[in-house]
Amino acid sequence: MGADETGHVNQGIDEKDFFREATLKLCSSLEIERALHQCLLYIRRFIPAGQAGFHVYHRDEGIVEIVAHATPEGGQAVSMRIPLSARGKYQIEKQRLVRVRLIERLGDDPITGPVADRLEAWDLSAVVIDLVLEKTMLGIFSVFNNGREQFSAEDVRLLSLLDKPCAIALTNSLRFR
Repeated sequence: MGADETGHVNQGIDEKDFFREATLKLCSSLEIERALHQCLLYIRRFIPAGQAGFHVYHRDEGIVEIVAHATPEGGQAVSMRIPLSARGKYQIEKQRLVRVRLIERLGDDPITGPVADRLEAWDLSAVVIDLVLEKTMLGIFSVFNNGREQFSAEDVRLLSLLDKPCAIALTNSLRFR
């Protein structure tokens, strides 16, 4: 299996290997920022990922909180609370059953737009995955593209495999913060 012109090798990747290795990275540390960074470094070998994040939606307050953010250079734990507009809150309620979403341009979306403002990521696209365990919404895992290449349907599918390991990693982190 060779890399394409972008260096990615997701054609024919064994999804069990991808899941196992990404899960090991996510579970490699109780420090969520370190685990997220290690996961990002792994997944970007296969998809055009440039950043990743864990977020919590505080429904009663209408606030998205970024709790960890990673780039290829490193990860950091944060508590960046971002209020959503009425339109953003409405959209969250409207698409509650859609667990995996591809956002073509973060700055254009009423939910991701305010987050993109804080991270200066308006022109990036993202795969956004709701993290649910036992019917409880725990948070969100997001992967932003590298700014050059769009995500393919296969990229979205591979990332969607990581919903449960991400949910567990986020839950463990929130318990210890």
